[in-house]
Amino acid sequence: MLITVTDEGPGIPEAQRRAMFAMSLADQQAEGGRSSGLGLAICHGMIGAHGGRIEALPGPRGRGTTITIDPPLPELPELPEEQPDG
Repeated sequence: MLITVTDEGPGIPEAQRRAMFAMSLADQQAEGGRSSGLGLAICHGMIGAHGGRIEALPGPRGRGTTITIDPPLPELPELPEEQPDG
């Protein structure tokens, strides 16, 4: 399963895409805005701790930003084969 969320904003420069999940960037954002800026850092830590991945990518056609979340999924048990009636 892959979850994607895309906006149509100005986008995020490539150099900042990886840094936006870091706690240090969250601290800087908190100083200049109303948000604590910790949301993406917390998501990155929780998803990564369980073996998943979250990343920021350029949006389609070079516009906006796409956040992809690849959560870890449990292995499904194999189902027994059905036996023909008879």
